[in-house]
Amino acid sequence: MAAQNFLILGATGNIGHFLTGMALDQGHQVTALVRDASRLGSRPGLTVVEGDPMDPAVLDQVMPGHDAVLSCLGIRREVQADPWSPVISPADLTGACARHTVAAMKRHGVPRVLAVSAAGIGDSRAVSSSEIMGIVDSSNIAISFRDLEEMEQVFAASGLDALMIRPVTLTGDAMGGEAKVLDAYLANSVISKQEVAAWMLGAAVRPAPYSAAAEMIGYA
Repeated sequence: MAAQNFLILGATGNIGHFLTGMALDQGHQVTALVRDASRLGSRPGLTVVEGDPMDPAVLDQVMPGHDAVLSCLGIRREVQADPWSPVISPADLTGACARHTVAAMKRHGVPRVLAVSAAGIGDSRAVSSSEIMGIVDSSNIAISFRDLEEMEQVFAASGLDALMIRPVTLTGDAMGGEAKVLDAYLANSVISKQEVAAWMLGAAVRPAPYSAAAEMIGYA
């Protein structure tokens, strides 16, 4: 497998820091666009750029020379584990970033983008647990879902080779099972953050264009 040059957005986040480490471990070059460079150490193959991923000028600056963009961005709450906790990110974070990312990718000829979304977004809602969707709709997770819907629509309409990764309920950090594409999101469907990162990296190096717009992944 030939080494690739990835631009990772959200490289210090729950999934992004696993993704960054795995990509470097496999010999890829990584540019990490982060708001706080002090949260990432120095490693061979890693270039850290401090900046706001919602700033079109910053994305235009860092985009040239990459084979793909891997986005692990997502809206955050004050207490991430509490669905009703106040949102502390811009409500249009991933949607706005997607629009600016697509524009920069097209200007600089970067052909492929992958982004972490969520099970229950788009056509996966129809096969998702009504219990889980009830929590989403009655809590501040709904803000994140509206933003992710916008993000997915932007990438789907871009004409780029785009794949949205839709993990089911995240549980812990450690590898916990064998992830696969799921047909349904059940109340007991789970996946670890590390496994999402591993799936995303594996998808990023697939040689063929993506045959589906999104993959819902989990253990059950």
